[in-house]
Amino acid sequence: MVKKLHTATPPTFGVDLINELVENFGRCPRWSGRQAFVFVCQTVIEDDCLPMDEFAVHLMPHLLTLANDRVPNVRVLLAKTLRQTLLEKEYFLASASCHQEAVEQTIMALQMDRDSDVKYFASIHPSSTKASEDAMSTASSTY
Repeated sequence: MVKKLHTATPPTFGVDLINELVENFGRCPRWSGRQAFVFVCQTVIEDDCLPMDEFAVHLMPHLLTLANDRVPNVRVLLAKTLRQTLLEKEYFLASASCHQEAVEQTIMALQMDRDSDVKYFASIHPSSTKASEDAMSTASSTY
């Protein structure tokens, strides 16, 4: 849906949907809504629903604020999404942009999180362990 609205005319439809996602899920008072926002962002990244430069402007700032979420499950999924999805994109691997710096700072903060699972998923490299494959396959059922 994000991809279709992004390519539709007028282009404000896509931006309007993104703003609705941020308001209704990213800032949701319930943790499950905020977790759903991280899942949506993960899907947008994986399926290339938006160009990465637009994702970095419209969704990423809201996604990164969830590093301070009070619910560990939201932070765990954020750590997984950043390490195993976002950092695999060429846009973030090749560019020395302020966006890359913000992501790296967020990951470093998550690596020092008080929750051991958050620390773990913020620290592992996506292809470094069998556990990461297991975690990705059970992401929706575990957290």
